[in-house]
Amino acid sequence: MGAGGEQGILRGFNDGTVYRQKRGENYIDEELILRFLKSFWRYHDATNVVGYYAKPVQAQPVIPHELSMLDKGFFSGHRIVIDPAMALHLVWTTEDLCRTLWVFRYYDLDDRQFKPYGEALVRLIDFIRAIASMRDGSAPMEEVYYRGDQYVIERAGKPMAAIVPLWHLEEWLKRREWLFGMVDEVRQRRQDGTGGH
Repeated sequence: MGAGGEQGILRGFNDGTVYRQKRGENYIDEELILRFLKSFWRYHDATNVVGYYAKPVQAQPVIPHELSMLDKGFFSGHRIVIDPAMALHLVWTTEDLCRTLWVFRYYDLDDRQFKPYGEALVRLIDFIRAIASMRDGSAPMEEVYYRGDQYVIERAGKPMAAIVPLWHLEEWLKRREWLFGMVDEVRQRRQDGTGGH
């Protein structure tokens, strides 16, 4: 309520202090989400996967191995962070991540400038891309292709495979072919008696 007792248009949700440092379920924008969920299209509410805070979250949470492929910076060190438990729940329970709803809760950032809002929105989009690419098995291919990023996929803490740019693999195959060629050449010289010991 306002100073005169009137109800605020956002019902207090724009205070930026109501859910400070909260993790887990959050019922802001519930009416909008319910409208989508009751519509003909089937949507899953993913709003609670991301926490929005007035100050950067410094505590590094325990990250389940199922989320180990994600950038560790998504989970702490910023005002917008992924809640690992909610992200894992989303990945496990949602059939199609393209049918998820993500409410951009800029009002919890306790900031009233467009530049931080824009940066925060870009970060949210990066989260969504990373989680979606995890689920469809593609990994963040754009980062691998364009930036040369490399990922190690683990299962139960054991490295199982790696995702690297194609040019890395091609370069490795060329070096391997050259090395095997050298080994074959040395072997042939020894057989012919023209090589060293």
